[in-house]
Amino acid sequence: MDNKPLLSILICSNKAPAAMDLLLSSLKRQPGLNGCEVVFIDNGIESQKTDEIICELKSFPCARYIYEKTPGIWAARKTSYENAHGEWFFILDDDNSLEENAIKNLLSFIARHPEAGGICPSIVAQWEEEPPDWLRDFGRQFLSYIESGGYSPGIGETIWEPGDPAAFGPPGGGMVIRREVAQAFLESYSLIPQSLRESRLGAEDWALYSFVGRCGYAIAYVQSVKVFHHLAKERLRIKYLTCLNLRMAYAYGKLAHSERRLPVKNIVGTAFHFGRANFASPPFHLWALWLKMIRLTGFTAGLCQVKLER
Repeated sequence: MDNKPLLSILICSNKAPAAMDLLLSSLKRQPGLNGCEVVFIDNGIESQKTDEIICELKSFPCARYIYEKTPGIWAARKTSYENAHGEWFFILDDDNSLEENAIKNLLSFIARHPEAGGICPSIVAQWEEEPPDWLRDFGRQFLSYIESGGYSPGIGETIWEPGDPAAFGPPGGGMVIRREVAQAFLESYSLIPQSLRESRLGAEDWALYSFVGRCGYAIAYVQSVKVFHHLAKERLRIKYLTCLNLRMAYAYGKLAHSERRLPVKNIVGTAFHFGRANFASPPFHLWALWLKMIRLTGFTAGLCQVKLER
C-alpha cells in the first residue's frame, strides 16, 4: 500500500457467530473509516459463511480477507499483525461491536497523545439474557463483561506512564496497540511455550500488552471509545464459566514463565485479580468464590505443566 492507513481494524474469527453481523454493520456506520483498513482473519469458518463475509468486506473503503489454517487465537492474531499496514491496530473479537463515533473518538485520542502505546476502551456487556447480580460483579473484576479489567463504570479517561502501577488488565477484544508494540511481541514469539501457541488457549492479550511498557509507551483507558461485548446466554451456565476460567487461567500459568515475573505475584494478580477483584466486596457469592478458586487451580496447573515440559 502506497498510502498506509493510520489505523488497522483487525478481526479474527473461527465460528462467525450471529453477533459478528452486528460488528460489521457497526463498523460501516463509523465516521472516519476512510482512513482505516479492515483486516479479517478466517480461522476456520464454514465455507457458506465465508462467501457472505467476503461479500460484506467489499462494501468497506479498504478491507482484506485472509485465511489462517492453524487454529487458535495465537496463530490468527499473529497473521493479522504480520499483514496489517496501519500505525495502530484495533483488535476486535467476532462478538464485539462498536458504539457510534468509536473510531472517530479513538483517532482523536491518538492524535492528542503521542505518548500512548496501548489503549483500553470501555467494554460494555450486551447480555442475551440478564445475568444474576453476583455474575455482573464478577464480570467487572474478570474478563470483559461490564467494563474492561478492574475499571468501574464511573472511571474517566486515565493515562499511566510506563512503569506506573496501573493494575491494568488487558481487555481482550477491544485492545488497541501501536504497530511497534505488535512487532516487538512478534520478535519474542518463539519464547512463548510452543504448546500454548499451537493450542486454542487464550492469554495472548496479557503477553501482547506487556510489550507496551517495554517499548517505552504509556497505557491509557479511554471511556469515549466504547466497545460492546455480546454475550450469549450460555455464558450464564456454571459449567461453561468453570471450563472457560480454568482454561484461561491455565494458559496464563504457562505464560508466566516466559514473562519472568515472580510466581507469587502472578498467582495473586492473575488467578484472583485480573483487575481489582476483592473477596470482601459485596455482593459476595459462593459461585464467585468457586470461579476464583478455579482460576487459582488452573493457573497453578499451568505453572506445573511448564516445569514438567522442561
